[in-house]
Amino acid sequence: MTEKYLWRWAASRCITSAAILDQWQNYAIRFSGTVADEKLQYLPDYILVMDQVAFDDAVAEGLPPGRLRIVGQPALDDLSRMSSLETARCLRREIEVSDDAQLVLFVAESLKADFGNSLGYDEHTTLRFLVDVLSAYLKAGQANSLHVLVKLHPQNRLDQFEAE
Repeated sequence: MTEKYLWRWAASRCITSAAILDQWQNYAIRFSGTVADEKLQYLPDYILVMDQVAFDDAVAEGLPPGRLRIVGQPALDDLSRMSSLETARCLRREIEVSDDAQLVLFVAESLKADFGNSLGYDEHTTLRFLVDVLSAYLKAGQANSLHVLVKLHPQNRLDQFEAE
């Protein structure tokens, strides 16, 4: 919520402000207050979004298109540099996974810390669900070898996932 007040403060002093979005969700919520009449009442001068999908979704949620700028997503942009077959083989050797094994990436969020039990799920229950689905996939003979890689959110700790 702090950045919302900073954007208002900057506007009152004719200082240009910007928000950098890194997720494809909750566009209007990020720039709204806690009550209905505060919808989109906390807008910076520019809202930097990842791609055309984010741009279109943000506009659909009511954000003004004139404030939106598509700037890319650095984490995804880095993927293009890792696209070579040799890079993939090197990564597989590093994590000790054969070239023919299927890899599944689970990118954790800090749902439990951010939302408690209000969502009905969190990063741990979601990971358990994923493992259950993949186990069924293996049992059905749909794959010979599956490995789940877990990318932790900065607020997550490894020891919270080791039992998963």
